[in-house]
Amino acid sequence: MDNEDDEIPNNVSSFSPIMNSTLDGNCREDDSLNTSASIQYITDRLIRKISKQESLNLIERLDLTLSSREGYVKKIKYIENLEALINLRHLSLSNNIIEKIEHISHLKHLRILILSHNMITKLENVSNLINLEVLNVSHNLLERIPYKAIRNLQRLKVLNVAHNKIEELKQVKDLRELGNLVELDIRGNPVLDQCPHVVDTAVFYLRGLVTFNGKPVTQAMRASADKRLHQDEVNDLNDEIRGKVRMIDAVSKEREEVIRTLEEKKKIEEKLRVSGNTSMLRIAELEDELSNTKKLLAEQTEQLTAACHKHYALEQELAMYKVDVRFRDLGPPPSTYDSSEHKYVEESGYVSKAPLYPVHYGLNPGEHLKTEEMYKDFEYSEDLPDNSELKLLQQQLADKEKRKKYRLRLCVDTTA
Repeated sequence: MDNEDDEIPNNVSSFSPIMNSTLDGNCREDDSLNTSASIQYITDRLIRKISKQESLNLIERLDLTLSSREGYVKKIKYIENLEALINLRHLSLSNNIIEKIEHISHLKHLRILILSHNMITKLENVSNLINLEVLNVSHNLLERIPYKAIRNLQRLKVLNVAHNKIEELKQVKDLRELGNLVELDIRGNPVLDQCPHVVDTAVFYLRGLVTFNGKPVTQAMRASADKRLHQDEVNDLNDEIRGKVRMIDAVSKEREEVIRTLEEKKKIEEKLRVSGNTSMLRIAELEDELSNTKKLLAEQTEQLTAACHKHYALEQELAMYKVDVRFRDLGPPPSTYDSSEHKYVEESGYVSKAPLYPVHYGLNPGEHLKTEEMYKDFEYSEDLPDNSELKLLQQQLADKEKRKKYRLRLCVDTTA
């Protein structure tokens, strides 16, 4: 467990040793990076050995600055296996070959993070360290200080990005969101050579700054910055206002266009709704019309079927009339005597089923005249039935002739 001396002091000047080197003198200027060194992995065993603490959750300070003068010939490349250090407040990983900041977002209590003298190319994965007060990433390969990466670090007091590759003055202006920042070091970056007013810009925009590039900020520096950048700030604000106005105009035009589009869509939807209602009414009318047509068709079909049956019956009856007319002059059939009834029995003269014009065999001459008088208006047609009907009639006549001959023999035998 660390002593109370490890706490971050309130005096700003006490941060200077942290800015220039890692704690306890482990990070020295003559400890150059050896990119070909063997890799040392962070393990629980290594953590316990360096911290001299068996319970990982009780460790508050961990210095993994592996110096070759202390017997370590390997370098750490990956930040890993720190999940159990839930109470860690101070982490130093200087003088290694780390390329990426990772696996530290869970260290909610971390207040000091030293990553100097590594090979880090991007400042990332530190936005969740909301209690961080000291961040040292000097002597790396950073080109930017991403605003999204640091905007949540509202408790940050010390930021050291010296000896990197920062070129834009905007990176310094973006730091004004850090209201508690009191010490900033950007020495050794190209921005100092490209922008001659970096000091004035930092002092002007970072109102709470006490130390800049290792030197205290004086009232004379503030006055010079205000004199030089006040009008520039006004111009920047005017430009920003004009930009906002243009943006508002663009948004207004876009809003009007959206409103016009919505109105057109509403009109189209209304037309479609009216058209849909009209279509629904038309569909209902057509369905009713179709239903009525189906009913009428069913009735007409029924009537047509009945008419067809009637027509067929009439045609059949007419055919039978024609057949009966053909055989009306055959004469009376032979008579047979029924001894049980003591009278002669005549065979029916019907050849067909015509009910109105039967062939009355065996009638008296007067009765024949009466029959002929009844059907004197009947129009005889010479049209013969088709072959199938003719053959059927011939077969019926042949069968009837056979029956007559058989009955005649019976009558002769009975008389004898």
